Amino acid sequence: MGHSNVSPSGAERFFACPGCVQAQAAIDIIEPSNPAALEGSAIHELAADCLKKDIDPYDMIGETVEVKDNYGDIIEFTVNDDFAFAVRMYRNTILGILKEHGLDQNALQVETKFTLPEVDSKARGTTDCSFVASDTLYVFDLKGGRGIIVSPEENKQCMYYALRPYLDAKMFISRVVIGIIQPRAREGDYIKMWETTPKRLGEFQMELKRAINLTRVKNPDFKEGKHCKFCKAQGNCTTAHDSALTQMQAVLPDVAVVFPKVTELTPEQIGNALPSLEVLKGIISNLEGYAFTLASKGIDIPNYALTRGSKQRRYKDEQAVIDAFSEELGDDLYGERKLRSPAQLTKILGKGGKDKVADYVFVPEGDLKLVPTKEAKDFISRKVEDVFKDVQLN
Repeated sequence: MGHSNVSPSGAERFFACPGCVQAQAAIDIIEPSNPAALEGSAIHELAADCLKKDIDPYDMIGETVEVKDNYGDIIEFTVNDDFAFAVRMYRNTILGILKEHGLDQNALQVETKFTLPEVDSKARGTTDCSFVASDTLYVFDLKGGRGIIVSPEENKQCMYYALRPYLDAKMFISRVVIGIIQPRAREGDYIKMWETTPKRLGEFQMELKRAINLTRVKNPDFKEGKHCKFCKAQGNCTTAHDSALTQMQAVLPDVAVVFPKVTELTPEQIGNALPSLEVLKGIISNLEGYAFTLASKGIDIPNYALTRGSKQRRYKDEQAVIDAFSEELGDDLYGERKLRSPAQLTKILGKGGKDKVADYVFVPEGDLKLVPTKEAKDFISRKVEDVFKDVQLN
């Protein structure tokens, strides 16, 4: 079926910026897979297997999960305690609701590919899990990410997922519950549920149709915002470029005026400009540090406030936990048993350890990345005030 350029995962973006669809389609390159995205795919594979086959994910620790990257190569992940914890929370949440309604796994639609011809010929995707219990449609989306906290309320991606099972059974549905389960989130609730109505999904169906149509007009609108974060057209987007310049002029007006559009630069100009970006990163880092220092002293920084991030729970006394639960749980009280790294094993083996381990190890190819040459490093080490006068961009 192939990946759609108006898929659920891109809904928040193309609703906000219709022009992003055509802009991304014009970029004829296959980007390397994001490691976090590949790990997320592996967690989804494990979750689907555990739901379909009624497997406790902790029984899968040490097993291998295979996913394909953007180039079609198979990438292997070993199931660890982190994976098992995430999937068990997802699985137990869904099974708990099924049990309340006297249902079992046979009621589930898991990793279901769907199309929405009622909306558009290109509208399609894959729903993590959905089922109907009594008069309620439940739709669940498993998130493996840690940093970006996702809410189900009015979540366009999740409502997109909900449309197919809703349209297939709408005569039986009077309630819709959308759940996002994000077990590895750094803050907030791991399990978030939002109840909506069939009427709201019907409205969203028309909104989705209009949003997709707006991506097809001759000169679609572009809008800069947080949705730009994962847009592969960001580098040559005039709107994003103009927004960045406006923000830069507020801090570095003399520098901002010499920055043309990225796509108008020659390779030579790019080579001259990149080292200065490292200097800019240093300036930004210093600015953030100074702002934090001022705020810590009680000085007001407009538009910013000091807050404390959420932390994971910790044991007050690990030995007390062992004493309290070891008899009841046995080995289940402990996490994964992890093999030592080649360097650690070599050290333990002592003299000749490197030769003993040699037949069992290999060095994989690293990811491609652009790094500064010696000349660029020398440039970066110079004083900030001397940098920009040598950057010939015009």
